[in-house]
Amino acid sequence: APSSAGPSGPSTRDGVLPGGPAIKKPTLTPGQEALSRTTDSSYLNPINWAVMIYKSRHKLIVYYKGHFYKSYRAVFGRSLRSGPKLWTGDDRTPEGVYTIDEKHRSKRFTWFLGLNYPNFVDRIRYERARDEGLVPAIGRHRLGEGGNIGIHGTDEPWSIGHSESHGCIRMQVPSAEWLYNRVLVGTPVFIIPF
Repeated sequence: APSSAGPSGPSTRDGVLPGGPAIKKPTLTPGQEALSRTTDSSYLNPINWAVMIYKSRHKLIVYYKGHFYKSYRAVFGRSLRSGPKLWTGDDRTPEGVYTIDEKHRSKRFTWFLGLNYPNFVDRIRYERARDEGLVPAIGRHRLGEGGNIGIHGTDEPWSIGHSESHGCIRMQVPSAEWLYNRVLVGTPVFIIPF
């Protein structure tokens, strides 16, 4: 059937204006489509969001209700030793399952999403390394397991895609702002070595 003119001009059929080029609809990811179909407040439940972080790929991927939502480049710990974070100052990024346990503005990094590092598994890993004499000491005191690990913006945007942090996950400031405004305290974060 031919298109007809309506009160606001010609109507479209299948995204084509009569006599004009096809109008491209923006392509949504499956997660964006799932969010657009959400008609209740379930998008406010942090368990419906997940952040997957792949250290060797320098990737941070956001999922909504199990569907791919968005992907970002990220920076991780600068340590040349692989493996999870073991003690404060080892410049490694943790590995395992975490939760965003706080969000706040940062003078240096603009946006900061704190992780619940060290968690129970990290504490056991640290105690084993300490008992095996792998944790360095200053004087008679062994270094602690560290803390204050999070996802945040960077004051060194050129470093994104390279291993140049002290253990946190760094992103471009606009990307960190998007994440800060979208995901909630309680959102699970999975940090994977590969």
